[in-house]
Amino acid sequence: MPDRLKENRKARSLSQDHMAEQLGISRQAYSHYETGRNEPDGTALLKIAEIFDCSVDYLLGRINTPWPIVNHIPEELEDFIEEFINAPNAKQLKIMKIWDVIK
Repeated sequence: MPDRLKENRKARSLSQDHMAEQLGISRQAYSHYETGRNEPDGTALLKIAEIFDCSVDYLLGRINTPWPIVNHIPEELEDFIEEFINAPNAKQLKIMKIWDVIK
């Protein structure tokens, strides 16, 4: 979870100070979440998921996509979705063109 917290915060250009303020804790306390020294409680975890617009399961590393599409999707499809999301825009457009042909 620490890596996901840091990656998502940086991807949104948010500071640790901002996150701490949103959670009502000190910057140092939030920093400990990102280093793995401490873990957020349930309330803080829900608030972080809200800030990052993702699921708690994603933050906890239980799933690899920020929001599950359905409750039970094959792992291979989950991997594909994650790769698609992280692919450059040009590659995403190529995949969408292929999908238009085969659907």
